[in-house]
Amino acid sequence: MFYLIVVTLHVLAAGIWLSGIIAESVLSKNISKSENQEAAYSAYLKLVNLYGIIGSMGILLTGVWLVLDNMAYQFFQFSANHWLTTKQVLMVFILILLFSRLIPSAKKLRISVSSGSNAELIAENFSKVKKTIQIINVLVIINLLLAITHRLYF
Repeated sequence: MFYLIVVTLHVLAAGIWLSGIIAESVLSKNISKSENQEAAYSAYLKLVNLYGIIGSMGILLTGVWLVLDNMAYQFFQFSANHWLTTKQVLMVFILILLFSRLIPSAKKLRISVSSGSNAELIAENFSKVKKTIQIINVLVIINLLLAITHRLYF
């Protein structure tokens, strides 16, 4: 029974992450049209932070639990469950991008917006954040496709 609850939480975290991807793409397109740029960037960073934390940490924690609880799964087992190993490698890469690029870039953007820096610096920092988020979003979608289609490989 607890296994099913963890699976449900895993799917919910994935749904939140995907919803965030959609909301982020809509919001990022509307930032330039906003009359209050500082509020728009702040809302954008809050949204990305919220869905990122809930989605990534939800997927990470429940995914680890599912691997530990299911004897058919293992961590980075290259000889079996190729789909799961690929998902695990992609998740590690997502976490590396998150901690090495996204968080520092988002902090720079937040500081440049709140300090009233020139528009070029803000645009440059936003571009870095946006590119990193786009890479992470593609990896998340690949992970989702692997999860949905892994039964087709057998």
